[in-house]
Formats: sequence, C-alpha cells, structure tokens
Amino acid sequence: MLQKFHEDLLEQILSHLQVKDLLRFKSVSKKWNSIISTPRFIHLHLNKSISSPSHHRIFMPYPKSFRAVDFHRMDVQDHLPRPEEAVGTFIGSSGGLICYLNKLTRRICVWNPSLRLSKTLDLSIQGSVSFFWFGRESADDEYKVVLGIRSN
Repeated sequence: MLQKFHEDLLEQILSHLQVKDLLRFKSVSKKWNSIISTPRFIHLHLNKSISSPSHHRIFMPYPKSFRAVDFHRMDVQDHLPRPEEAVGTFIGSSGGLICYLNKLTRRICVWNPSLRLSKTLDLSIQGSVSFFWFGRESADDEYKVVLGIRSN
C-alpha cells in the first residue's frame, strides 16, 4: 500500500513538468519510464497542461516549419521544423497533436511537436476527399480522423 502511495505521489509531481523534462526523466529508471508512458499519466499531464495558462501556445504554420507563439505574451518561443511526412492540407489540431492529409499520396500524418514525433497512415480509399476533421472523441477518449469521400 505504501508503494502505491509513492507511485501516486510521484505521478502527481511528474505531471506538473514540461514534456521535454519528462522525456529526459523516462531514462531515470524503468519505474519512471513505466509511469510516464501510461495512458493514465498522459491523460493527466494533458489535462493539467490545458488548464495551465503558461502552456497555451499557438502553432503558426510556415512552408517547412511551425512557430510556437505564447498566447498571452504573443512572442515567438520556438521555431519547429515540420517533419517531412507532414505535407499537404492541414486537417486540424487537438490535444497538442497536428494532423495533415496529403491528397496526392493519400497519407495522413499526425505530428506531436512537443515530442518531435510523427506517425503516418496510408489510406486505401477510392475517390476524392471532400471534407475532413481531426479531433478527440470524448466518449472513448480517442483521437479520430474523419474523411468524407466522393466517388469519381
């Protein structure tokens, strides 16, 4: 029971840190890595980040990069190179993730600028994309991409 108390306390302390620090702290021990990597902790950290005014940033797209602008001070904080996979049409952003659709290659890219990681998904669809949406579904707490396809 005491060990569970220590884990909960550690989780609460870690949830107040910035993402770049959490990435470093994952290598402190297997236990810390395990705690920081759980969906529960990720959800806790995201909710605390969203509610903290010091973490409100706007990502302004440029041709090959993004600039992170502090929402309250309106000054540029970071110049983030966009990953090569993040090309095409900007679909949207949610929970710190940014989503792109390349209509030519029919590939979706979801990019996490805080972690500097991206994931791509190749679509096997026929027809052309007529509308799109990216966001998080509150019912199951999952990120979703919705595409409207028009047959040719």
